Amino acid sequence: MDLTYCIVLKARLAPMDFASSLENFRKLTCRQIDLLMRRRNYNSDVLYRLLPEYTARRGKGIRPALCLAACAASNGNITDALNSAVAVELFHNAFLIKDDIEDDSEYRRRDETIKARYGTSVALNVGDAMSVLAMKALLRNVQKIGVHKALVVFQEIQRMAERTVEGQAMELEWVRQNEWDILDKDYYLMCQGKTAWYTAATPCRVGTIIGSSDISHSRLSVLTRFGLNLGVAFQIQDDILNLIGNEVEYGKEINGDLVEGKRTLILIRTFRAATGAERTTIAQITARTRNQKTKEDIRFLRRLIKKYDSIRVCAGVSKRFAKKARDTLKAECAWMVNQHAKDFLTHMADYVVNRQI
Repeated sequence: MDLTYCIVLKARLAPMDFASSLENFRKLTCRQIDLLMRRRNYNSDVLYRLLPEYTARRGKGIRPALCLAACAASNGNITDALNSAVAVELFHNAFLIKDDIEDDSEYRRRDETIKARYGTSVALNVGDAMSVLAMKALLRNVQKIGVHKALVVFQEIQRMAERTVEGQAMELEWVRQNEWDILDKDYYLMCQGKTAWYTAATPCRVGTIIGSSDISHSRLSVLTRFGLNLGVAFQIQDDILNLIGNEVEYGKEINGDLVEGKRTLILIRTFRAATGAERTTIAQITARTRNQKTKEDIRFLRRLIKKYDSIRVCAGVSKRFAKKARDTLKAECAWMVNQHAKDFLTHMADYVVNRQI
């Protein structure tokens, strides 16, 4: 029996625990990405060899899983949402490749980044190729779900990409200007753009558009609030793991955010609680480039983070955002007819704040 059919059959018919469901959604998406890459039109074997480097590394698969689960929750067939789930995951990988270039990151998913291994030019080209493949997957929606819904989904993905680069621009500008006049609400706005739209809000909206016969503004608005709260919770937990995660399991450079000078909520809260002299030193350290920062600089920042208990405080903030997401589903999504899929979406709120990778 075909692997794809087996996975779909399990996802549709068998109530499973969250981890098993997430793994099934991930396998299904990876299988389709592999098929899409095999049916390429590229003449370059070098490009084809590099394209699977990120997608083949074991990621969590949160974004396509949310898309497929939202489709199922709306009583849709998840195979109808598969092209869109693949597109979302490919755009995610393209964003990661570009993000690693912008941050000069060395590790991603327990291995060297494309940039570190092959250089900036090659990484840029591979990132562009990922985006091209994502567009190819979206075009397949025309035959799968019809022209009207395919166009609506395309517009959703376009808005997602626009918001993502806007959020990334905010973060990059804060670092470039060594900005410290940042409020919590500024950080949340940045997270919504940089992370939350493409991690949760858009996948849920797209899945529902495909699976539901009622694409009302009110229904999609609920999913937006669910997704934005979930995405902010995810990003704060990611910031925490960058400081306390197990480097092997986490798969990225521990303290990387401090080395890159990123304005995480942890560092924003630390700066706000610090004395005048400490603030001056923080600003001096973050003004330095990655290569100029010393081990003592990083130790100093970590001592302040510990002194002001910023990790514990921000973990509480992450949990509050996750609770908002969970409560939104419970209170406002009675129209979700597939209870197993709805439970999966609800449990995702717990997963994003309790994960260790």
